[in-house]
Amino acid sequence: MVRELYDLKNEDLAIIADATYCRCEKSTNNDFQYKSWSEQKMDFLTKPFIVCCPDGYIIDCYVPFQANQNDATIFEYILKTDSKLN
Repeated sequence: MVRELYDLKNEDLAIIADATYCRCEKSTNNDFQYKSWSEQKMDFLTKPFIVCCPDGYIIDCYVPFQANQNDATIFEYILKTDSKLN
């Protein structure tokens, strides 16, 4: 479906890179608790970042990031720091 939608050739690879929110229980670690607070969602959250293929094959899963970081910032960080993607 992705190949037809974006007119991709057989040798082209389509990936999906997305982060989702995961709720955290209250922590006794105040620094972690402060960093995981999402003002927008009004909850303690982390964001694991998943890179996968359209068929569901998971390429990589990156450590949970702070909830106040957006997906673009996280993806830029991954591109700069992951030596396997360079």
